[in-house]
Amino acid sequence: MPLSNSEAKLALNDIARMGRRSFNAHGYAAAAPQLMLWGALWFLGYGGTYFFHAYAGWIWIGVTIAGSIGSFWIGKASKPVTAPKFSWRIFFTWLAALGAISSVLAIFAPFTGTQIGTLFPLITGWAYVFLGVWLGPRFVMAGMLIVGLTLFGFFRLSPEHFILWMAFVGSVTLIGTGLWLRRA
Repeated sequence: MPLSNSEAKLALNDIARMGRRSFNAHGYAAAAPQLMLWGALWFLGYGGTYFFHAYAGWIWIGVTIAGSIGSFWIGKASKPVTAPKFSWRIFFTWLAALGAISSVLAIFAPFTGTQIGTLFPLITGWAYVFLGVWLGPRFVMAGMLIVGLTLFGFFRLSPEHFILWMAFVGSVTLIGTGLWLRRA
């Protein structure tokens, strides 16, 4: 017995919905270990800055290098066999983002430590919101949480307490989101 137009339309809508869910779940699964890694490094970076303020620059250089190597390793280990080996689009996207951030830092310098400690979490939070538009609403929620908690800390806490605040709320948000995405 052939399907009616309305039954066919419902079936196609179900297929499209399952395709979106599968796409979101795959993106969530790929992002989960990255978020947990960066959550742990976020804690080490802000925690190290709080306890060893004179070495904050070196701490963040170490965190960035460790995170970059860890992200590369996680990405390589989780990349499908059929994925392209190198994407010029991704490379130039990251290069453009680095250029944009460097430009902002160059024209608005000098910054206080609290302003720098706020800028990068805000960039991170808004990046997750942007990704969430394409990859699923859980990224949007995580990004908005990072942005909201960062702004709360910046406007309501002293600089000393802000760094400790960011060590906990940033790392808990990223690690918690990573765990949440793993279950998706």
